[in-house]
Amino acid sequence: MSRANRQRPRGRPSPPPARPSGAQQRLASAVRDHADGRLAEAERGYRTLLTAQPDHPDALRLLGLLLVQRRELADVIEGMGETGATVEDRPGTDAYRRAVALGATGRAEAAETACREALAADGGHPPALVLLAQLLRGQGKFDEAVGTARRALRAAPTWLAHRELGTALAAQDRVVEALPELEAAARLAPADAQVHLDLGNVVLSVGALDVARECFARAAALRPDSASLLNNLGLVELRMGNFSKAARLLRRAEALAPGDLGLRYNRSFAALGSGDLAQGWELFEHGLSTGGRRAGRQPTVARWEGETGRRVLIWREQGVGDELRLASCYPDALARAGAVVLLCDPRLTRLFARSFPTAEVRPFPAGVTDDVDAHCPAGSLPRLFRTDLASFPDRTGYLLADPARQPRWRARLAELGGRLTVGISWRSMNLAVDRLHHYTTLAEWDPVLATPGVTFVNLQYGAADAREAELAEVEDRTGVRVHRWDDVDYTDDFEELAALTSCLDVVVGVGTTPAILAGALGRPSLMLSLADPLALGTPHWPWMPTLRRFPRAWNEPWDAPMSAVADDLRARAAR
Repeated sequence: MSRANRQRPRGRPSPPPARPSGAQQRLASAVRDHADGRLAEAERGYRTLLTAQPDHPDALRLLGLLLVQRRELADVIEGMGETGATVEDRPGTDAYRRAVALGATGRAEAAETACREALAADGGHPPALVLLAQLLRGQGKFDEAVGTARRALRAAPTWLAHRELGTALAAQDRVVEALPELEAAARLAPADAQVHLDLGNVVLSVGALDVARECFARAAALRPDSASLLNNLGLVELRMGNFSKAARLLRRAEALAPGDLGLRYNRSFAALGSGDLAQGWELFEHGLSTGGRRAGRQPTVARWEGETGRRVLIWREQGVGDELRLASCYPDALARAGAVVLLCDPRLTRLFARSFPTAEVRPFPAGVTDDVDAHCPAGSLPRLFRTDLASFPDRTGYLLADPARQPRWRARLAELGGRLTVGISWRSMNLAVDRLHHYTTLAEWDPVLATPGVTFVNLQYGAADAREAELAEVEDRTGVRVHRWDDVDYTDDFEELAALTSCLDVVVGVGTTPAILAGALGRPSLMLSLADPLALGTPHWPWMPTLRRFPRAWNEPWDAPMSAVADDLRARAAR
C-alpha cells in the first residue's frame, strides 16, 4: 500500500479516567472501536459524546487523533527539516488535534484558538498552519488565510499547503495566482479527488470548460460514488451544450443521491435542452425550493394548477429578461383563470398594464397579497401551457409599447437618414468571469457595423461611462456612428426603451433584455447566443416567432455568427 494511503495509528489509545457513567460508557465504547480499527464507529461515538458535552477534553483529543489518522494529515510534515520528527513528536500537537476535532464539530472560532495555541508552541507546525488557513478562509478572512497558507508552504511545501493557498486565492477571485498553486497540488497528490475538484472549479470560473471537464472527470474516477462530482460534470456538459450527455450524468448523480432536489433542478435544463418539455418543466419546479429560482416572499394561498374560475396571483421570480419571455404565457393564463393579478418588476408595471388590460398589475414584492384564490410563479406557467412545441402560439408580439411615445422616436429615427435602423446590445450587466463567454465585446462587431445601408442605434444598458468608452473606441476606429440620446435611461425606463425598440427595423444582441424585449414587441430580433436549453431542442427560439438565433459553440469565436448577422442585415437593407 502506498505511503499516501496507509493509516498511521500511533499506538493503542488508552481510556481516560472515569467520568459519570453515561459519558464513561460512551467514551469507553468509542475507544474500543478506535483501538480495533473501527474508525467510523469510533468517530460516531466521539461525536455523540461531544453533542452532549461539547468541551469534553478526552473526546476532543481522541476525535482529533482519529481525524488526523483518517485524513493522513501526518504526511504534511514529511521532508520538513533535519529532525525528521513526526507530527506526534512536535510541540503543540495536542492543541492541533483539539483544533481538528473542534473544526470537525463546527466550532470554527474555538478551532482557530486551538490552532493558535499550537502555533504558539511551534510556529512552524505545518498541519496547524494549513488548518488555520482553512479556518480563516471559512470565516471570510481571506487576506489572513493567504498569508497563513504561504507560511505553511515555507514550513513544508506539501500538496495540502499548495491546495489551501490556491483555494484561498480563488476565494478572492485571484484566479491567475490560484491556478499554479492548485496545479502544483494536483501534481503532488494525483490520487486526491478534492484537489482535482478545486482545480476544476477554478478553471471553470474562467470558462475553460474542456479543462474543467477533465479535472472533474479525474475526481469522479477517484470517487465514483460522489453525486456532487457527477453533478459538476453534468453542469459542464450543460454549458457545452451537450444536453443528452448532461442528462445521463445527472441521472447517475441522482441515483446516488435520490433526495437531492438540486440535482433534479439541474437535470431540468438537460431535459429542456433535449426537447423533453414535459419532464423538464416538472423538474424545473424544484428550483423554487433549492434557491435556483429566486423565490423571495411567496403568497400563502394554494398553488394554481390551471383551474378555471379562480382569482390567481402570478408573480415574478426570475430576472427581467426571463420575465419578458414568460409574459408570453400571460394571455393563456388570462384566458383560463377567472381573474389574474400580475406581480412584476416595478419597471414593467405600465408596459404590462397596457399589454394585458384585463389583468390587475402590481409591483413585486410590494404587491404580494393573499386576497386571491391561488398563486403561480411566472416560471411555472410553461408547465401548464407549454408542454410541447405545438403548444407555442404563432403570435407576433404580445407586449405593446406606449403609442404616445412612438411618434417622437419615429421622427428621431427618420432624421438619421431613412436607412434600415438596427438597435444593438452586446453584453449584460453581469460581468462575472464565468459569464463573459456568453457576451461579446463591441470590438467583435466590426463585420456587422460595416454593413452598408444600415443606421445603428445603441440599446446597451448598464454603466454609462463604460458603455461610452466602448462606443467612442469603436467609432474612432471604424468611422461608424452608433446613435444614442442622453434623455434615455437604458437601464430603468422600460417605457421609453420599449417605444424606441418598437420603432426600429431590427434589433441585434446577445441573449439579454434588449433582444428579448424586441421579440416580445413583435420586432425582428437577431440573437447571438451559445447553446441554450431554453431553445428547447430547436435551432430557433419557440417563445417568439420574430426572434432568430445565431448560435456558436462555447469554444469558437463570434466570427461566424457575426458574419451571418451581417449577411442578414445586408439582405434586409437591400429590400
